[in-house]
Amino acid sequence: MSPTKPITAMLNETEAAEMLAVSPVTLRSWRSRETGPPYRKHGGRVAYAVDELRAWSDSQRHPAPTRQAPSPSRHLV
Repeated sequence: MSPTKPITAMLNETEAAEMLAVSPVTLRSWRSRETGPPYRKHGGRVAYAVDELRAWSDSQRHPAPTRQAPSPSRHLV
């Protein structure tokens, strides 16, 4: 008998939207534009794998802007 992969936790559209802090409408928009996190269709229902949502979210990370020290004020005397 061959080893089986562990079952991945799946979320429906509403749960996935909540996890990403976006609306279900945003997820639908991303799907129609073929952007956003990967998804599956099971019997016509959209499903998202939790680990793929995390990976996608991590890939969207942008570096924090670096703060530059304020330049000294020039006082004209």
